[in-house]
Amino acid sequence: MKIALNDLLESLKKWRLWLYLGWADIKIRYRRSAIGPWWITISMGVFILAMGAVYSRILHQDVKSYMPFLTGGFLIWIFISTSINEAPDVFNSSKNFISQIKLPFFIYIFRLTVRNSIILAHNFLIYFLVIIFFRINPGWGLALVLPGFILIALNVTWLTLFLGVCGSRFRDLNPIVISLVTITFFISPITWGAKMLGTNSIILKLNPITYFLEVFRDPILGITPPASAWLIMLSMVVIGYSISLFLFSCFYHRIAFWVE
Repeated sequence: MKIALNDLLESLKKWRLWLYLGWADIKIRYRRSAIGPWWITISMGVFILAMGAVYSRILHQDVKSYMPFLTGGFLIWIFISTSINEAPDVFNSSKNFISQIKLPFFIYIFRLTVRNSIILAHNFLIYFLVIIFFRINPGWGLALVLPGFILIALNVTWLTLFLGVCGSRFRDLNPIVISLVTITFFISPITWGAKMLGTNSIILKLNPITYFLEVFRDPILGITPPASAWLIMLSMVVIGYSISLFLFSCFYHRIAFWVE
């Protein structure tokens, strides 16, 4: 465990490096594009508009209340799903750095989280357009979005570390994770409300995405997340980091050889 903590602390000291790498990834990906990452925002906005118009009718929901609900859920889901899908290859995709430069491994974890956080910040423009169009005032509760996102990012980070270590050893993990993430989308209250399934549903209670959505989407809708959601999120952070750091410590010296 000491090895993992030292790696984490060294990475935190080099915060300028992983911030730069995360930003550079986006610039490289869209360097020949006229509007850069805003293409993601435009495509997502069109997708949410189309889904909102159709699903509000299918689910018999008022479009004025359903559009902010769908927007908030889909924005954070894209952040979570993209991070998890990319997690198994987080070390494999950086093998050139790992083989040539001795840097703390957590830098590559933070790099992925920063990259997807920047994209989420871009996409958040869609939410502001929605509340302006429908004249919705979320109130001061909107300030809870930031601590909610921090808890989500912390959980995504330890999960990225866990999957990154496993993915560097087992290359078949990536398609398995992508399949599981796809299934999770349909059993999570992203496009449908929890009340439709029943608040006591075992599917909702055992699904961590339910609590991710509560601490992020509820403030967006002007709702204060339940205290149980904050407690469960904090518990996941503590338990998740304990397991992931232990795994990382066990295989720390093998990762560089696995990614070759």
